[in-house]
Amino acid sequence: MDGWKVFTYTYVLYREGSAVSKALAVATLSPMLVAFGLGTAAAVTRRLAWAWPLAGVVTVDLLCKVLKDVLGQPRPEGSYREGPGMPSEHAAFSAYLAVHFSLVVAARVQCAIGLKLAAWAALSFWAMLVM
Repeated sequence: MDGWKVFTYTYVLYREGSAVSKALAVATLSPMLVAFGLGTAAAVTRRLAWAWPLAGVVTVDLLCKVLKDVLGQPRPEGSYREGPGMPSEHAAFSAYLAVHFSLVVAARVQCAIGLKLAAWAALSFWAMLVM
């Protein structure tokens, strides 16, 4: 594929020379960093507040794998991977966490409504970038 370069340590393609394309490639990898962060927070603090979202994303990932087998939706033409492509695990992962943490902020965090809306907007923006 001319003009495409592989992101090191993964297989995320981005247009060489395009900062936007490279930033979107990094955003696509952010669920791995978030999962590592959730696991680390749960292990270090030993608090269920961190274990629940981690358990939720593992459940969402397993559900995506089952749905892929049931639906059998082919990947887009030209994809480097084989097997069914929908639903996307990283998209479901980011959507789940955006909803989960938005609800946590709305229900448990004591702050101005503007800050809650800003947190919701940031989480939603991240989920859309990953998708």
